[in-house]
Amino acid sequence: MASTWMTRCLQALLLLLALLLVPRGGDGAAVFSGYTFKGPGEAEAFEEALLRQACFNVSSSSSGAGRGKGDCVSRIDTARGGPSSGPVPVLRAALRDTLGEAVSAVGAVGAVAGLASLSNHAREEMAVRDCIELLGYSVDELGWSLDAMAEPLDGAEVEMENQHGAASGSVSSGARAEDDLHAWLSAALGNQDTCTEGFRGTDGRLLRRVEASVAQLTQLVSNLLAMHKRLRSIMPLRQRGKNDTAASGAGSELPPWVMDVAGGVEGELARARGRSGGKKAMRVDVVVARDGSGRYRSVGEAVARAPNHSRRKYVIYVKRGVYYENVDVKKKKTNIVLVGEGMGETVITGSRSFSSGWTTFRSASVGKYKVQILSR
Repeated sequence: MASTWMTRCLQALLLLLALLLVPRGGDGAAVFSGYTFKGPGEAEAFEEALLRQACFNVSSSSSGAGRGKGDCVSRIDTARGGPSSGPVPVLRAALRDTLGEAVSAVGAVGAVAGLASLSNHAREEMAVRDCIELLGYSVDELGWSLDAMAEPLDGAEVEMENQHGAASGSVSSGARAEDDLHAWLSAALGNQDTCTEGFRGTDGRLLRRVEASVAQLTQLVSNLLAMHKRLRSIMPLRQRGKNDTAASGAGSELPPWVMDVAGGVEGELARARGRSGGKKAMRVDVVVARDGSGRYRSVGEAVARAPNHSRRKYVIYVKRGVYYENVDVKKKKTNIVLVGEGMGETVITGSRSFSSGWTTFRSASVGKYKVQILSR
Protein backbone atom coordinates (compact mmCIF):
# COMPACT_ATOMS: atom_id res chain seq x y z
CA MET A 1 0.00 0.00 0.00
CA ALA A 2 2.77 2.43 0.92
CA SER A 3 4.58 1.60 -2.33
CA THR A 4 1.48 2.31 -4.43
CA TRP A 5 0.90 5.60 -2.62
CA MET A 6 4.52 6.63 -3.15
CA THR A 7 4.39 5.74 -6.85
CA ARG A 8 1.32 7.92 -7.35
CA CYS A 9 2.94 10.81 -5.49
CA LEU A 10 6.08 10.63 -7.59
CA GLN A 11 4.12 10.39 -10.84
CA ALA A 12 2.09 13.48 -9.93
CA LEU A 13 5.20 15.44 -8.93
CA LEU A 14 7.08 14.50 -12.10
CA LEU A 15 4.10 15.62 -14.20
CA LEU A 16 3.98 18.90 -12.27
CA LEU A 17 7.71 19.41 -12.79
CA ALA A 18 7.36 18.83 -16.54
CA LEU A 19 4.58 21.41 -16.74
CA LEU A 20 6.47 23.96 -14.66
CA LEU A 21 9.65 23.68 -16.68
CA VAL A 22 7.91 24.36 -19.99
CA PRO A 23 9.02 27.87 -21.05
CA ARG A 24 6.33 30.50 -20.60
CA GLY A 25 5.50 33.33 -22.96
CA GLY A 26 6.91 36.17 -20.83
CA ASP A 27 10.50 36.87 -19.94
CA GLY A 28 9.87 38.05 -16.37
CA ALA A 29 11.62 41.34 -17.02
CA ALA A 30 9.36 43.23 -14.59
CA VAL A 31 10.75 41.26 -11.65
CA PHE A 32 13.76 43.14 -10.25
CA SER A 33 13.63 45.66 -13.09
CA GLY A 34 14.91 49.24 -13.01
CA TYR A 35 18.39 48.56 -11.67
CA THR A 36 21.40 50.35 -13.18
CA PHE A 37 25.14 49.77 -13.15
CA LYS A 38 27.95 52.25 -13.74
CA GLY A 39 29.43 50.14 -16.50
CA PRO A 40 29.52 46.66 -18.08
CA GLY A 41 32.32 45.62 -15.74
CA GLU A 42 30.20 46.29 -12.66
CA ALA A 43 27.23 44.44 -14.21
CA GLU A 44 29.31 41.37 -15.03
CA ALA A 45 30.84 41.36 -11.54
CA PHE A 46 27.37 41.42 -9.98
CA GLU A 47 26.20 38.54 -12.20
CA GLU A 48 29.25 36.48 -11.25
CA ALA A 49 28.60 37.18 -7.56
CA LEU A 50 25.02 35.97 -8.00
CA LEU A 51 26.24 32.86 -9.78
CA ARG A 52 28.64 32.04 -6.94
CA GLN A 53 25.86 32.69 -4.40
CA ALA A 54 23.57 30.23 -6.22
CA CYS A 55 26.12 27.47 -5.70
CA PHE A 56 27.43 28.47 -2.27
CA ASN A 57 28.18 25.43 -0.08
CA VAL A 58 26.66 23.08 -2.66
CA SER A 59 28.41 19.86 -3.65
CA SER A 60 29.63 19.64 -7.24
CA SER A 61 27.16 16.89 -8.08
CA SER A 62 23.54 16.82 -7.03
CA SER A 63 22.42 14.23 -4.49
CA GLY A 64 19.17 13.53 -6.31
CA ALA A 65 18.71 10.51 -8.56
CA GLY A 66 18.78 11.32 -12.24
CA ARG A 67 20.31 14.77 -11.73
CA GLY A 68 23.36 15.84 -13.71
CA LYS A 69 26.83 15.43 -12.23
CA GLY A 70 28.14 18.64 -13.78
CA ASP A 71 29.50 21.43 -11.66
CA CYS A 72 26.75 23.64 -10.18
CA VAL A 73 28.21 26.88 -11.50
CA SER A 74 28.68 25.48 -14.99
CA ARG A 75 25.14 24.07 -15.04
CA ILE A 76 23.46 27.33 -14.01
CA ASP A 77 25.75 29.42 -16.20
CA THR A 78 24.65 27.38 -19.22
CA ALA A 79 20.97 27.54 -18.24
CA ARG A 80 20.99 31.33 -17.84
CA GLY A 81 22.24 31.84 -21.41
CA GLY A 82 25.88 32.66 -20.75
CA PRO A 83 27.68 35.80 -19.52
CA SER A 84 26.11 39.27 -19.78
CA SER A 85 22.57 37.86 -19.87
CA GLY A 86 21.63 39.94 -16.80
CA PRO A 87 21.12 39.08 -13.12
CA VAL A 88 17.48 37.97 -13.39
CA PRO A 89 18.24 35.00 -15.69
CA VAL A 90 20.74 33.79 -13.07
CA LEU A 91 18.00 33.68 -10.43
CA ARG A 92 15.59 32.02 -12.85
CA ALA A 93 18.14 29.35 -13.79
CA ALA A 94 18.91 28.70 -10.11
CA LEU A 95 15.18 28.38 -9.41
CA ARG A 96 14.79 25.77 -12.14
CA ASP A 97 17.76 23.84 -10.79
CA THR A 98 16.37 23.94 -7.25
CA LEU A 99 12.94 22.83 -8.43
CA GLY A 100 14.51 19.76 -10.01
CA GLU A 101 16.37 19.06 -6.77
CA ALA A 102 13.10 19.30 -4.81
CA VAL A 103 11.49 16.62 -6.97
CA SER A 104 14.60 14.45 -6.57
CA ALA A 105 14.41 14.91 -2.80
CA VAL A 106 10.83 13.60 -2.82
CA GLY A 107 12.08 10.45 -4.51
CA ALA A 108 14.99 10.10 -2.10
CA VAL A 109 12.74 10.43 0.95
CA GLY A 110 10.26 8.07 -0.71
CA ALA A 111 12.94 5.40 -0.70
CA VAL A 112 13.08 5.76 3.08
CA ALA A 113 9.33 5.09 3.33
CA GLY A 114 9.86 1.36 2.83
CA LEU A 115 12.32 1.24 5.71
CA ALA A 116 9.87 3.13 7.91
CA SER A 117 7.12 0.60 7.21
CA LEU A 118 9.48 -2.22 8.26
CA SER A 119 10.38 -0.53 11.53
CA ASN A 120 6.84 -0.87 12.96
CA HIS A 121 7.35 2.56 14.51
CA ALA A 122 4.19 4.61 13.94
CA ARG A 123 5.91 7.94 14.52
CA GLU A 124 8.59 7.19 11.92
CA GLU A 125 6.01 6.17 9.33
CA MET A 126 4.02 9.33 10.00
CA ALA A 127 7.16 11.48 9.89
CA VAL A 128 8.21 10.11 6.49
CA ARG A 129 4.74 10.69 5.05
CA ASP A 130 4.82 14.23 6.47
CA CYS A 131 8.19 14.83 4.80
CA ILE A 132 6.90 13.71 1.42
CA GLU A 133 3.88 15.99 1.78
CA LEU A 134 6.02 18.92 2.94
CA LEU A 135 8.47 18.44 0.09
CA GLY A 136 5.49 18.44 -2.25
CA TYR A 137 4.62 21.86 -0.84
CA SER A 138 8.19 22.98 -1.55
CA VAL A 139 7.79 21.83 -5.16
CA ASP A 140 4.60 23.91 -5.40
CA GLU A 141 6.17 26.99 -3.84
CA LEU A 142 9.26 26.83 -6.02
CA GLY A 143 7.02 26.34 -9.03
CA TRP A 144 4.95 29.41 -8.13
CA SER A 145 8.18 31.39 -7.77
CA LEU A 146 9.34 30.30 -11.20
CA ASP A 147 5.92 30.99 -12.68
CA ALA A 148 5.90 34.52 -11.23
CA MET A 149 9.22 35.23 -12.94
CA ALA A 150 7.91 33.92 -16.26
CA GLU A 151 4.67 35.88 -16.35
CA PRO A 152 4.57 38.65 -19.01
CA LEU A 153 4.60 41.47 -16.49
CA ASP A 154 5.34 44.95 -17.79
CA GLY A 155 6.05 46.66 -14.47
CA ALA A 156 3.07 48.97 -14.93
CA GLU A 157 0.97 50.15 -12.04
CA VAL A 158 -1.87 47.70 -11.43
CA GLU A 159 -5.15 49.08 -10.13
CA MET A 160 -6.67 47.34 -7.12
CA GLU A 161 -10.47 47.32 -7.02
CA ASN A 162 -12.68 47.39 -4.00
CA GLN A 163 -15.80 45.26 -3.60
CA HIS A 164 -17.86 47.64 -5.74
CA GLY A 165 -15.35 47.69 -8.59
CA ALA A 166 -13.98 51.15 -7.82
CA ALA A 167 -10.24 51.68 -7.92
CA SER A 168 -8.84 51.86 -4.40
CA GLY A 169 -5.13 52.25 -5.12
CA SER A 170 -2.30 50.98 -7.29
CA VAL A 171 0.74 48.84 -6.74
CA SER A 172 3.67 47.83 -8.90
CA SER A 173 3.15 44.35 -10.35
CA GLY A 174 6.90 43.77 -10.29
CA ALA A 175 7.21 44.73 -6.62
CA ARG A 176 4.30 42.49 -5.73
CA ALA A 177 5.89 39.55 -7.57
CA GLU A 178 9.17 40.17 -5.74
CA ASP A 179 7.34 40.04 -2.40
CA ASP A 180 5.60 36.82 -3.45
CA LEU A 181 8.94 35.29 -4.38
CA HIS A 182 10.35 36.02 -0.94
CA ALA A 183 7.28 34.59 0.81
CA TRP A 184 7.27 31.39 -1.25
CA LEU A 185 11.01 30.81 -0.91
CA SER A 186 10.82 31.35 2.87
CA ALA A 187 7.98 28.83 3.09
CA ALA A 188 9.93 26.32 1.00
CA LEU A 189 12.92 26.67 3.34
CA GLY A 190 10.80 26.09 6.44
CA ASN A 191 9.28 22.87 5.09
CA GLN A 192 12.53 20.93 5.49
CA ASP A 193 12.85 21.96 9.15
CA THR A 194 9.30 20.86 9.87
CA CYS A 195 10.05 17.58 8.10
CA THR A 196 13.04 16.69 10.26
CA GLU A 197 11.34 17.84 13.49
CA GLY A 198 8.88 15.00 13.04
CA PHE A 199 11.58 12.44 13.86
CA ARG A 200 12.10 13.69 17.42
CA GLY A 201 11.86 10.79 19.84
CA THR A 202 13.06 8.16 17.35
CA ASP A 203 16.44 6.38 17.30
CA GLY A 204 17.70 8.73 14.59
CA ARG A 205 18.59 6.17 11.91
CA LEU A 206 15.86 7.22 9.48
CA LEU A 207 16.32 10.86 10.45
CA ARG A 208 19.93 10.77 9.26
CA ARG A 209 18.82 9.34 5.91
CA VAL A 210 16.13 11.99 5.50
CA GLU A 211 18.50 14.80 6.51
CA ALA A 212 20.97 13.63 3.86
CA SER A 213 18.16 13.57 1.28
CA VAL A 214 17.05 17.16 1.92
CA ALA A 215 20.38 18.81 2.80
CA GLN A 216 21.15 19.84 -0.78
CA LEU A 217 17.64 21.24 -1.28
CA THR A 218 17.81 23.22 1.97
CA GLN A 219 21.11 24.79 0.93
CA LEU A 220 19.85 25.65 -2.57
CA VAL A 221 16.71 27.35 -1.24
CA SER A 222 18.80 29.26 1.31
CA ASN A 223 21.00 30.42 -1.56
CA LEU A 224 17.94 31.58 -3.52
CA LEU A 225 16.87 33.75 -0.58
CA ALA A 226 20.36 35.25 -0.41
CA MET A 227 20.20 35.97 -4.16
CA HIS A 228 16.80 37.62 -3.68
CA LYS A 229 18.32 39.86 -1.00
CA ARG A 230 21.24 40.80 -3.27
CA LEU A 231 18.90 41.73 -6.10
CA ARG A 232 16.73 43.79 -3.75
CA SER A 233 19.83 45.71 -2.65
CA ILE A 234 20.34 47.21 -6.13
CA MET A 235 16.68 48.06 -6.75
CA PRO A 236 15.38 51.65 -6.65
CA LEU A 237 12.70 52.42 -4.07
CA ARG A 238 9.32 51.38 -5.41
CA GLN A 239 6.55 53.97 -5.75
CA ARG A 240 3.53 52.72 -3.92
CA GLY A 241 1.03 54.49 -6.13
CA LYS A 242 -1.89 56.83 -5.52
CA ASN A 243 -3.10 55.33 -2.28
CA ASP A 244 0.00 54.69 -0.19
CA THR A 245 -1.95 53.61 2.88
CA ALA A 246 -4.08 51.18 0.93
CA ALA A 247 -1.10 49.72 -0.89
CA SER A 248 1.13 49.28 2.13
CA GLY A 249 -1.42 48.49 4.79
CA ALA A 250 0.07 51.18 7.05
CA GLY A 251 -2.24 52.37 9.77
CA SER A 252 -4.64 49.50 9.21
CA GLU A 253 -5.33 46.41 11.27
CA LEU A 254 -5.76 44.28 8.15
CA PRO A 255 -3.66 43.75 5.02
CA PRO A 256 -4.71 45.50 1.79
CA TRP A 257 -6.42 42.47 0.24
CA VAL A 258 -9.10 42.55 2.96
CA MET A 259 -11.39 45.26 1.68
CA ASP A 260 -13.64 47.31 3.95
CA VAL A 261 -16.97 48.23 2.41
CA ALA A 262 -19.42 51.01 3.20
CA GLY A 263 -22.64 49.20 2.48
CA GLY A 264 -24.21 45.83 1.82
CA VAL A 265 -22.60 43.39 -0.58
CA GLU A 266 -23.42 39.91 -1.72
CA GLY A 267 -22.41 37.20 0.72
CA GLU A 268 -22.32 37.31 4.48
CA LEU A 269 -20.98 40.30 6.39
CA ALA A 270 -19.11 40.05 9.64
CA ARG A 271 -19.48 43.27 11.61
CA ALA A 272 -16.01 42.96 13.04
CA ARG A 273 -15.11 46.01 15.07
CA GLY A 274 -11.72 46.94 16.45
CA ARG A 275 -11.18 47.63 20.11
CA SER A 276 -10.24 51.23 19.40
CA GLY A 277 -13.56 52.19 17.83
CA GLY A 278 -15.92 51.55 14.98
CA LYS A 279 -14.74 49.82 11.87
CA LYS A 280 -16.56 49.43 8.62
CA ALA A 281 -18.06 46.07 7.77
CA MET A 282 -15.65 43.55 6.32
CA ARG A 283 -16.81 41.24 3.57
CA VAL A 284 -16.37 37.54 4.36
CA ASP A 285 -17.50 34.42 2.56
CA VAL A 286 -18.87 32.37 5.47
CA VAL A 287 -19.30 32.70 9.22
CA VAL A 288 -18.55 30.00 11.81
CA ALA A 289 -20.27 30.16 15.21
CA ARG A 290 -20.63 27.53 17.92
CA ASP A 291 -24.08 28.83 18.82
CA GLY A 292 -25.43 28.15 15.34
CA SER A 293 -25.74 31.80 14.30
CA GLY A 294 -23.32 31.25 11.40
CA ARG A 295 -23.46 28.96 8.42
CA TYR A 296 -21.24 26.38 10.12
CA ARG A 297 -20.64 25.32 13.71
CA SER A 298 -17.07 24.08 13.22
CA VAL A 299 -14.04 25.54 11.48
CA GLY A 300 -13.20 22.19 9.93
CA GLU A 301 -16.58 21.99 8.21
CA ALA A 302 -16.19 25.51 6.80
CA VAL A 303 -12.74 24.67 5.44
CA ALA A 304 -13.98 21.39 3.96
CA ARG A 305 -16.81 23.21 2.14
CA ALA A 306 -14.51 25.96 0.84
CA PRO A 307 -13.86 25.93 -2.92
CA ASN A 308 -10.92 23.91 -4.18
CA HIS A 309 -7.95 25.65 -5.82
CA SER A 310 -9.36 29.10 -5.13
CA ARG A 311 -7.51 31.88 -6.93
CA ARG A 312 -8.82 34.56 -4.57
CA LYS A 313 -8.82 34.94 -0.81
CA TYR A 314 -11.66 32.90 0.71
CA VAL A 315 -12.39 34.53 4.08
CA ILE A 316 -13.89 32.49 6.93
CA TYR A 317 -14.98 34.61 9.89
CA VAL A 318 -14.88 32.65 13.17
CA LYS A 319 -16.95 34.14 15.98
CA ARG A 320 -15.71 34.19 19.56
CA GLY A 321 -15.57 30.90 21.39
CA VAL A 322 -13.33 27.90 21.96
CA TYR A 323 -13.34 25.40 19.08
CA TYR A 324 -12.03 22.00 20.17
CA GLU A 325 -10.85 20.59 16.85
CA ASN A 326 -7.86 19.92 14.64
CA VAL A 327 -8.44 21.55 11.27
CA ASP A 328 -6.82 19.57 8.46
CA VAL A 329 -6.38 21.80 5.43
CA LYS A 330 -5.94 19.76 2.27
CA LYS A 331 -3.53 20.84 -0.41
CA LYS A 332 -6.35 21.73 -2.79
CA LYS A 333 -7.81 24.23 -0.28
CA THR A 334 -5.79 27.24 -1.37
CA ASN A 335 -6.04 30.87 -0.22
CA ILE A 336 -8.03 30.15 2.94
CA VAL A 337 -8.11 33.06 5.41
CA LEU A 338 -9.39 32.62 8.97
CA VAL A 339 -10.41 35.82 10.77
CA GLY A 340 -11.20 35.68 14.48
CA GLU A 341 -12.46 38.23 16.98
CA GLY A 342 -9.12 38.67 18.74
CA MET A 343 -6.56 36.93 20.91
CA GLY A 344 -8.28 34.96 23.64
CA GLU A 345 -11.69 35.55 22.05
CA THR A 346 -11.55 33.09 19.15
CA VAL A 347 -9.54 30.00 20.09
CA ILE A 348 -8.95 26.86 18.02
CA THR A 349 -7.35 24.11 20.09
CA GLY A 350 -6.84 20.47 19.18
CA SER A 351 -6.09 17.38 21.24
CA ARG A 352 -3.09 16.16 19.26
CA SER A 353 0.34 16.44 20.84
CA PHE A 354 3.86 15.14 20.43
CA SER A 355 3.59 13.16 23.67
CA SER A 356 0.53 11.31 22.35
CA GLY A 357 2.38 10.11 19.27
CA TRP A 358 1.75 12.87 16.73
CA THR A 359 4.49 14.57 14.74
CA THR A 360 5.09 18.32 14.90
CA PHE A 361 3.37 18.77 11.54
CA ARG A 362 0.24 16.81 12.51
CA SER A 363 -0.12 18.24 16.01
CA ALA A 364 -0.90 21.75 14.73
CA SER A 365 -4.46 22.86 15.49
CA VAL A 366 -4.74 24.31 11.97
CA GLY A 367 -3.03 22.67 8.99
CA LYS A 368 -0.22 24.48 7.23
CA TYR A 369 -1.21 24.71 3.60
CA LYS A 370 -2.14 28.17 2.32
CA VAL A 371 -3.93 29.36 5.44
CA GLN A 372 -3.64 32.88 6.81
CA ILE A 373 -4.92 33.51 10.33
CA LEU A 374 -5.86 37.03 11.35
CA SER A 375 -7.67 38.70 14.20
CA ARG A 376 -9.41 42.02 14.44
